[in-house]
Amino acid sequence: MLQQTTAAVVANRFPGFMARFGTLSQLASAAESEVVQAWQGLGYYRRARSLHAGARHVLTQFGGSIPRDEATLLQIPGVGEYTASAIRALAFDEPAVAVDGNVARVLARFFAHEGDSTSARSRRRLAELMSPRVPNKRGAAFAEALIELGALVCRPPDPDCGNCPLRPECAGYAQGRARELPLRTARPSTLAVNSPRAFCEIGGRWLFVRRDSTSSLLPGFLEFPGRWGEPGSDPAELIREEMATYGLGLSGLGRVRAEAKHTITKHRIHAFLYEASLVEPTSHPRIEWHAPAALPMSELTTETRKLLSKLEVSRGS
Repeated sequence: MLQQTTAAVVANRFPGFMARFGTLSQLASAAESEVVQAWQGLGYYRRARSLHAGARHVLTQFGGSIPRDEATLLQIPGVGEYTASAIRALAFDEPAVAVDGNVARVLARFFAHEGDSTSARSRRRLAELMSPRVPNKRGAAFAEALIELGALVCRPPDPDCGNCPLRPECAGYAQGRARELPLRTARPSTLAVNSPRAFCEIGGRWLFVRRDSTSSLLPGFLEFPGRWGEPGSDPAELIREEMATYGLGLSGLGRVRAEAKHTITKHRIHAFLYEASLVEPTSHPRIEWHAPAALPMSELTTETRKLLSKLEVSRGS
C-alpha cells in the first residue's frame, strides 16, 4: 500500500484491509473483485491485483509458506527486486537492502552516487554498495533505520546533516554536495490526449469493454469502448478502430453526452462520450453489457467513472 500512496492515507486503510484479509489464505480465497473493492481510494489498482495473485501463487506453489530467498520470491506475481528485498529484510531479518525513494536518497548522498536515483540500475548499485554494511541478523532494524533516516533527517530539500549519524562517513557531506544529491534526470513533460468513447445502449444496458489483463495500464478494468489519440484526431476513426478489435462495427456517432478531464501518469486526458450506434451487436470475451443500476463501480477506470458522473447530470437535465 505504501508504494505510491502516502503513509497518512495508508494508516487509515490498513487496519480495515487486514481485518478482512488478515491471512494469506483469506486473501487468496477472496474474489479479485473483492480485493479491488477493498482497495478503493488507494489508487494504482494493479497493486491490489498483484497482491491477490501473489497470495494465490504462494498458496498453490509454496504450500502457503512465503519463501526467504530472492530468486524464489521473484517468481511470485507482483514481486520485484524492491519487494523481494523488503520481505527478506523486514519479515526474515535477512541482510537485504530494500531501496525505496527515501533509502535511495540517503545512499546516493552517503556514497556521492552520480547516477539517477530513480532508475532501477542505480538503485541496484546502491544496494550493492550498502550490502556489506548491513549488520548480521539485524536486517529488519537496519532497513527501518534507513527508511526513517530518509524521512526525518536526510530530507529531500533540507538534509539535517548536523543530526545525522552517518555524517562522519558521508561522501556527499564531505564534498559539500548533500543538497544537490541525489541526481535525477529531467521528468518528461505532460502530454495532452483526447479520449473519444462510445456510449451504446441496447435494451436498457450499456456497452463496456474490459482492458486486457496483461495491459501495462489499468489491466482488467472496464471502460467505454474507444482509445486515446492526439488532439485533433478524428474521434469516429479512433472509436471505429478500437471497436474493430472486438468485432464491433460502428454505424455512426451522435452528440457528446458527457466530457471529463483526467490525469494519469504523464498524460492529461480530455475524454468525450459520444452517442453511438452499432452495425449489429456481437459477442467477444472482453465485451460486457451492464444495466446502469448494477454497474461494478470498483472495476471501472477513473476516466469512465468521471464520464458516468457527467452523464448522470446530463440525463437528469
